[in-house]
Amino acid sequence: MSEQPLTFLPLSYAARPPRLVVVAPQGDDWVRWAAAALARLSKVWGCSGSVVLPAEAIEHPALQRCLARLQSDHVVPYVPSWDTADEITPGLIEGLLARHVIPDEAAREEFERSVRKESWNAPVVAEAEAAATALRSRLAVNQREDFLHVHHLFDADDDHSLTPLASVATAPLIGVPKSLVTTAASLAYAMHVGVQETLLEGLVESRQWLEAAARRDESPLLGDFHPAAGPDALAMMSHQAGLCVQVRRGYQPAQATMVLGDRPEDFALAQVLRQLHDSVVWLPGDEVSLASFWLFDRGHRIVPSR
Repeated sequence: MSEQPLTFLPLSYAARPPRLVVVAPQGDDWVRWAAAALARLSKVWGCSGSVVLPAEAIEHPALQRCLARLQSDHVVPYVPSWDTADEITPGLIEGLLARHVIPDEAAREEFERSVRKESWNAPVVAEAEAAATALRSRLAVNQREDFLHVHHLFDADDDHSLTPLASVATAPLIGVPKSLVTTAASLAYAMHVGVQETLLEGLVESRQWLEAAARRDESPLLGDFHPAAGPDALAMMSHQAGLCVQVRRGYQPAQATMVLGDRPEDFALAQVLRQLHDSVVWLPGDEVSLASFWLFDRGHRIVPSR
């Protein structure tokens, strides 16, 4: 009997990060809460395939249909720290300190440092947690016992329940400074590139934000925020930053989709559609007109959430 020749099979393996649906507190300033959640999500490996949704927007019928197709792995609430809450609603920590009479200055400073790191358990956070629980049950995620369950996304830097993006990336990472993301127009661009925990003062006009949102990776605006980052820097929300590739099921013709409107539902719909379609742009505000269509070099369709 002749011996069988040896053959070698090429083997390879790959891992993908989890897809997250992060439910953010809404409150009075929903844009800044969404920006805070995006800033935390932008630090996580797999942020480019995940979404942030304002809590009260998840019941919108159009959004529910899209979420069913997203096939997320985890639905988690964003739980901010006192430090983040005080940025959005100045005076929270000062009011807390006023209610605690601490005569010793050193002890007072230590107490403040400790408070800033703690989770902020306000009613708007409880509403986000309840909304995440309801959505998790509806989508039937976090149900597999052999999966690592992620129950929330917290501000703490030492929270390693999810892999940090910085531990995977091989290039410098940049995003829109969080201090600049205060309007729907700025959020429309930041959701494509990520939000970074940096402070930068300056004025960016609404029209500039909208043009950057329409051009996405082709816009020079992100580089203008980080002139010293160098040509190798990558946007935090890009697939390349996490060494990921976008997987598409079947052939889809290139088509740009525009979501119009400045409500939380419009932002949420654009977030989810961005994961399902080739090119999605959210254009909020009153400055959107037919003049905006020249920014698109492909066929386009308009998706109103109303």
